[in-house]
Amino acid sequence: MNLIILANLSEISRYSHGYGSTTFVILLFSFLGILAALGAIIFVVERLMRTSSPADAQQNEPLLTTLAREHGLTPAEVRDIESLAASLELPAVELLFVDPAFWLDSLQGEDGEDSRTRETMEKLFGEETVAEYASGQLPASV
Repeated sequence: MNLIILANLSEISRYSHGYGSTTFVILLFSFLGILAALGAIIFVVERLMRTSSPADAQQNEPLLTTLAREHGLTPAEVRDIESLAASLELPAVELLFVDPAFWLDSLQGEDGEDSRTRETMEKLFGEETVAEYASGQLPASV
């Protein structure tokens, strides 16, 4: 009986040996195909993430440029503001957008320069504030 069982196992082993290697090859190629598909999916998703819309990307620009655009200042007015900040030795040009008291010395300048300075100040602070500073009546906060 043992010999019959061994003979049957030997026959099964002999016929199944060819099928075993074929199954191994099929499983190997299936595994490699799955890896290739996952790699392709990851590549496509990464590309889509990288090429997000330009509106999502944050664009940095100087604060002076942003303030000038918001207040409608011309390039000549921006140059005047930069030169005034340089003459006052301010650490940041943008300080001129905060306090009208920085502009007092330039309001008492030459007539042509005074009118340009007055127009720029009116764009930034309003006509009433400029009139108060030009007449020497400083607001209570200063």
